[in-house]
Amino acid sequence: MLRRPLLALLPATLSLAATTESDSPPLPAATPAAEPASEPAVELTPLEVTATALDVTSPGLPVAITTYDGAFVTQNRIDTAAAMAPITPGFFASEQSINNPSYSLRGITTDSVDPRSEERVAVYQDGVPISRTSGASVALFDLDRVDVYKGPEPTRFLRGAQSGALSLVSKSAQNERSGALTVGVGDYSATFAEAFINTPLVVDKLFARVAFTATERDGYVDNLTPGAEALQSTATAALRASLRWQPSARTTLDVVFNHQNDTPSGAAFKSMDIPTRAGDTDPFSAADLNRGDELGVDRSIQSLAATLRTELSPAWTLTSTTSGRQFDVNEEFDADGSRAYLLELGTDHQSEQLGQEIRFNYDAGERFSGGIGAGAFWEKGRQKVTVRSDERVAWAFLSDTFRQGLIDVGVPAGTAAFLVPELDAFGPESGLPTTLPATFAFFPPLAPLAGAPLSSYQEEHYFTDAEYGSLDLFGDADYKLNERLTVGVAARVTAESIESGYESIDSGTSVLGFLQTGGSGNLAYRPTPGRLSATEDNVGWAGRVHARYTLAPTHELFAAVSRGRRPPTVSFDQTTLETVRLDEEIVWNYETGVRGALAAGRFGYSASVYQYYYDHFQTNVVTGPGVISSTDGGRARGKGFETTLQGAVNRHLALFGSYGFTDAQFSSLDEDGASQAYAGNTFRLSARHAFSLGGTVTMPAFDRGAFYLSPVFQYKSEAFFEDDNARSDGRLRQGGYGLVNLTLAYRPRAGFWEAAIYSDNLLDRDYLIDAGNLGAAFGIPTTVRGAPRTVGAKFTARF
Repeated sequence: MLRRPLLALLPATLSLAATTESDSPPLPAATPAAEPASEPAVELTPLEVTATALDVTSPGLPVAITTYDGAFVTQNRIDTAAAMAPITPGFFASEQSINNPSYSLRGITTDSVDPRSEERVAVYQDGVPISRTSGASVALFDLDRVDVYKGPEPTRFLRGAQSGALSLVSKSAQNERSGALTVGVGDYSATFAEAFINTPLVVDKLFARVAFTATERDGYVDNLTPGAEALQSTATAALRASLRWQPSARTTLDVVFNHQNDTPSGAAFKSMDIPTRAGDTDPFSAADLNRGDELGVDRSIQSLAATLRTELSPAWTLTSTTSGRQFDVNEEFDADGSRAYLLELGTDHQSEQLGQEIRFNYDAGERFSGGIGAGAFWEKGRQKVTVRSDERVAWAFLSDTFRQGLIDVGVPAGTAAFLVPELDAFGPESGLPTTLPATFAFFPPLAPLAGAPLSSYQEEHYFTDAEYGSLDLFGDADYKLNERLTVGVAARVTAESIESGYESIDSGTSVLGFLQTGGSGNLAYRPTPGRLSATEDNVGWAGRVHARYTLAPTHELFAAVSRGRRPPTVSFDQTTLETVRLDEEIVWNYETGVRGALAAGRFGYSASVYQYYYDHFQTNVVTGPGVISSTDGGRARGKGFETTLQGAVNRHLALFGSYGFTDAQFSSLDEDGASQAYAGNTFRLSARHAFSLGGTVTMPAFDRGAFYLSPVFQYKSEAFFEDDNARSDGRLRQGGYGLVNLTLAYRPRAGFWEAAIYSDNLLDRDYLIDAGNLGAAFGIPTTVRGAPRTVGAKFTARF
């Protein structure tokens, strides 16, 4: 819980995102100019628009973003970032669990729940940084827009974004009375409700808006354990309350409070190697996880953002943003993905943060415009990991590895087989060993353990924690050289202090610990002599130089060179207990592109090419059974091409499409010219080709309204689920696949209500959203399947 009450954050602040109404407009809406006012408008998004820092008065900076307005998000039932990724070029996402989403932009991914590591892809909600993995996946509802920023973004947000950002901007309170209610049902016992109400509390001065969403759906993966609920369910309830105060025409204060609670069932990890009681390892059939209804997530999130924007003069604007956030999440999951009581894990993660930012922006309507600001950020997180096992199962599972270890140190194969008989870890419980082999007595180094009893329940814990504080100075400036050419620069300097901790408690009960963890009482992780801690102080910088050239009033070229950074990390090797320090991770991004509008604004387009280079790319390696360590992966590089096109063919047909080519790999040589372990490997989740095509067909219905048919096709080529593409014999991958979603809706001419039926994954395509996972670190990888075909209906009333 936050030690500082969130209400103390209210004086004088504001969410950058809440002031977007003053931002530069996107490309002209692709709606036929001659369409009669009585016809429902065809809303065409996404559009590739110019990325500008809010309230920075330059017309635009040359950084491509993909923007979706709230109507598009609602119409296409995009309720998570993972649902948005397939239609966004360069964006890949996977949510095996709401506690552990993976977001990737242009091939760069971070998804660690370790509080000691920073995220490469930033996520913001109403100006509040929410990038920490366990709290990053939030419900998308009552949104004004969603912006997906590509490449490093040094000055746009409270904190710099190393390789891109996802920005969620909710609808702000307005000086009007309005509201809406949507209810829905679907298969898998799905129910859905979403609503908002907006009203002025003091006319023309103080306005309020409250919105909520609640979704429940049974899991789509059966669990063969008797009496267990299905896995991969949804259970989310979220509330947002916002106030806007306008004491004068020059000053606005926005306050936004968000709360969300999630209680889904367990993640459907299924072993790729251990058969279920039905005798299969098919990733698309029922799982067999022994703890049944004990599996699942319980997460609570609260955040508060306050943004004050005031015009100091015709040329100067001040924006102050204060934010706070906290989350508490517990997850229980079956890491071995089988009915065996082998790797039963629980995580308990708490995080709290505070942030403050002040910006001064200048624009006198002349050649020069820019801004300068300062920010402070503080975060503290702690995670407890619980590992449970049945030592009888664990020994049967480890015995093959142990036998081979004896052979590797010179014990004859026959003798090793006598000392360590072959066992079946996944057979009937009656066949499990109750003691270590009595034959150990014939081998002096193991004689003391001969016949030692094995426990049916072993539990141990370790803790990781981190405290991070930073002070930032940042600024940007644009200069218009002539009517067509504008050049600019942006920079951020960050001074940061990092303190990391690690502690593994000695359970004192494990017999196998004498074999696994250096003679301790732990089975999995070596105990520490109390809490280990280490600190790191660092000063780093990020920046960009750019140019924008106007070809014609609705067409422009842009180019940019940007530098992004990820702070250094401090952790501890779980085997040796030595401190592991990894250098600041640096990316240089080079990009150029063109964008514009065609046919009097009826079509919008964008296209860009990019190349980036990483130094000190941080990745994970398996250094022992279940031990995953951070390491400097050396150099990495990526290149790609992205394009979007959308428009209105006529008043009855609107289309949109996107394509992304991503080639992101580890380089052959490191900074010293030595060969790299992952040379040529493709980054996790990164598909070489991805495209989407969709649209809306409008069919008038007897002059009383219209039917809308909206199909969307999404395709993604083969992708690996691990940076180490060869892990688990190269099986941790998903081949190329396509999904079809379809919506049929009716809306009367007045537009006060709407009814729709829909299907996602209409063709019922089987696909994986993740593979490998923690089980792969123990040599028993697991898979998590994607959602099958779902159907549903919803009804919306507006007032």
